[in-house]
Amino acid sequence: MISKWFTMLIFTSTFSKAYLLISSSASGSVIESRDFFHSRTPEDAFRVIEVELNFIYQVLYTKVEVVHSMAGYVFRFIAFGSIVSAFSIFHFHVNKTGFDKYDVRITYILFLGAVGLDTIALFMLIFSDRTYAALKNNGSKSNSKRSCITSLFSWFLILKRPWWYECHTHHPVEIKHQLLATPLLVRRWSGYVSGHNLVRYCLKGRPTSVHQIKGCFRLAIERITCLLHIDGFIRVIAIANKSIVGYLHIAIERIIHVLCIDEVFHVLCCVMNKLIDCFGLTDFVDEIRYVSREPFTKELWEFIFDELKRKSQFADDPEAAKRISSAKGDWVLQDYGSKTDLSKLMSYVSDVSYDESLLLWHIATELLYHCDDDKIDEKNYNDREFSKVLSDYMPTMMSAVAGIGKIRFRDTCAEAERFFTRKKLKSNEEKKACEHIMSVNTDVKPVAVKGDRSKSVLFDASMLAKELKRLEEEEKVDKWKLMSRIWVEMLSFSASHCRARTHAQQVSKGGELMTFVWLLMAHFGLGEQFQINEGHARAKLIVGK
Repeated sequence: MISKWFTMLIFTSTFSKAYLLISSSASGSVIESRDFFHSRTPEDAFRVIEVELNFIYQVLYTKVEVVHSMAGYVFRFIAFGSIVSAFSIFHFHVNKTGFDKYDVRITYILFLGAVGLDTIALFMLIFSDRTYAALKNNGSKSNSKRSCITSLFSWFLILKRPWWYECHTHHPVEIKHQLLATPLLVRRWSGYVSGHNLVRYCLKGRPTSVHQIKGCFRLAIERITCLLHIDGFIRVIAIANKSIVGYLHIAIERIIHVLCIDEVFHVLCCVMNKLIDCFGLTDFVDEIRYVSREPFTKELWEFIFDELKRKSQFADDPEAAKRISSAKGDWVLQDYGSKTDLSKLMSYVSDVSYDESLLLWHIATELLYHCDDDKIDEKNYNDREFSKVLSDYMPTMMSAVAGIGKIRFRDTCAEAERFFTRKKLKSNEEKKACEHIMSVNTDVKPVAVKGDRSKSVLFDASMLAKELKRLEEEEKVDKWKLMSRIWVEMLSFSASHCRARTHAQQVSKGGELMTFVWLLMAHFGLGEQFQINEGHARAKLIVGK
């Protein structure tokens, strides 16, 4: 019932580096870790990594070592007792006749707030993962009384398990997905995958989400309407309301255009953007405006887990593990290369820098996502969505890149904006924008037309998208399966080559999918930084199942 896993989390901070070393409680740590995770389901592995990230957060960003010591318990009791005593004295023994009534109310609010905060802190301390691990660790060595206490604690762990919400998509096909919807009070990370799309950004369009998690209030309303048998009527009203809003939106747009109000808005937006740029807030505002938040799906995690698990079977030695973790798409193409010629695709992976490759595949994924949406069926729907989510996710992780990568992204955006302006495209016309890009003749390489001064890869990505379409039509290659696997490989490359300090910083911001992948690669023994020598100190981590 309770699965046990021995792991060591050591964080060493120096002036220039931060390391997180992972090892097990016996020799051959990588082999034991890999064998353990090979025998687990993707959901079990997800839960283990969630707990590990929670421990990392506690060690790096909280006073957990002090709080869970004897001195911490004593001072916690003294502090809580002092607040309760002061509150009791003020309420029962202080004559408040001459006090201002507002001052008395504020004092009560402050006391109740302090008691509430300390109560919550005490609750979190008692029911923390560390407390449960300590009890379970000593349960077999102690009497049955401690085992009973451990059993009482187990029920709370059920609340901290991942909660999956079933979501149905109806466009372009009906598919069922499991979305991570753990309640905020007991979740261990944000549960979202952020996304930044270059085409949408250049069109200044608002971010959209493939899946929507319904809140408790909305679910309750839907349940009530279903019981009252008026759900069909409500659905008709919703459709009619959507149509009315659409017509009103078109009418308002025409009125604004006739009255030239759109020109005023344009000038105001330009002035506002200049002010934002002057204050150095461009990146901050862009993140608010254009970065989406996609709910994390169980299907995506299972796909990533299976891909890394399959790769780990080839990591028999440190050199092989290093070679696999250093692949940024070429390993997948070589795997497919035994069946068909993918030499043209290989040039978009191995003959360019990583940031250029990422931008090429990101734009190509977006072009195919919008231009081929009429060819989607149940067989390739998931691979298409995985490609889209990971394609939008990777630029958010690489947005801080400096140097030539930043220049390439900027030049590509500038060329895309000029192209969209010539075509007179609006912010909500992403599909039309992608179709226009794909319609451009690219028989002559873009570098031969514009020279090498511009680092834009917009139409190079169009060539890549056309090559993927050709492979599907002529060679019968499942392009979405191929692209989804390449995106997982790019994600794992970024995760393994990202500094440990960066991963640690992401933990403090709610956690990222890339950090989950980083730890999963560690357990599968992928990456040279995870080939740990023997002799490290050991500690035990218990994960309730």
